[in-house]
Amino acid sequence: MLELSRNYLAFTLVLLLLWEYFFPREVISDLKQRWLNNFGLYLFNLLIKWGFTLLITLFSISMITIKHEYTLIYLLENNLSPAYFLLLSLLIIDIFSYGIHRLFHTYKLLWCMHLVHHSDIQLDVTTNFRHHPFEQIATSLIFAIFMLFTQLPLKAMVIYAITSTIIQLWHHSNININTKIDRIMGWLIVTPRIHKVHHSAYIKETNSNYGTLFSCWDRLFSTFLSPYTTDKTTTFRVGLEYFRTNNEQTFWKILQQPLMMAKQSNKQNTDMQKETKNR
Repeated sequence: MLELSRNYLAFTLVLLLLWEYFFPREVISDLKQRWLNNFGLYLFNLLIKWGFTLLITLFSISMITIKHEYTLIYLLENNLSPAYFLLLSLLIIDIFSYGIHRLFHTYKLLWCMHLVHHSDIQLDVTTNFRHHPFEQIATSLIFAIFMLFTQLPLKAMVIYAITSTIIQLWHHSNININTKIDRIMGWLIVTPRIHKVHHSAYIKETNSNYGTLFSCWDRLFSTFLSPYTTDKTTTFRVGLEYFRTNNEQTFWKILQQPLMMAKQSNKQNTDMQKETKNR
């Protein structure tokens, strides 16, 4: 199954790269440097992901022997058909993913790690790989604990990981899709136009459209901003209001961004405290 998933992901990546090249939504400059940065981070994080995948697997296997017959997941598993239970498991994982993503935008410590993903000043399929190792470690730990306590089947986690990765590659891509088709699909899943709003430098838009796979969670929890009411795909600025210069977009500077942001936040807090004392 893992071999098959790697083939699917490789095929999806190549297909989207070709789609971006021949039918781009917009022209992207300096591909070489961005791709070196984003693929470099991906390779860096791949080792971390492999380690935590093994950890999650061991957790899941160990929990099989101690699964309690009165847990909610156990009761659901024994009262639903395998297909319905698998679908329910995928929905539970996806709403958890939505919640974690929202937390990374809410708390400063988590945002300092996650901002690397948002500091890409242009958006294409390689942006999906742009995550800081600190964030990769934190996310992997959170999901390992989540799987440990929910005791959801490992099969559901593997299927979700493959499906969500394919969808995330797609919704980060710089591909030209008919607006009507995008709008129709957007009622069910996160599309490139919906997710591009999330990568806006405008803070209100950055803090919206957190969904990973399904778009319903943003609609349900009032964090959905429609990309269809105005032409947001061409009028807004991708990235953040800071970390935009060429010097700040080198690989080693990107790795330093969380520490630089934390230092800046501490300085602002110190300045505010001094100002309060002087009043």
